[in-house]
Amino acid sequence: MHRSFMDEKDRIITAIYNDTRARARANRARLQQEQQQRQQLQPPAEPPSGPRIMPR
Repeated sequence: MHRSFMDEKDRIITAIYNDTRARARANRARLQQEQQQRQQLQPPAEPPSGPRIMPR
């Protein structure tokens, strides 16, 4: 009885763990895709305008 309870408990915990990992992987991919889209929409950064200091 105890062994079957522990097996079921382990099965449930493993299922929750795997589901959580899959969600995290999907969220990470979605966030990376959003970040790439934002970078593509932003114009390239211009160098600062002003006096240039040249090294000697």
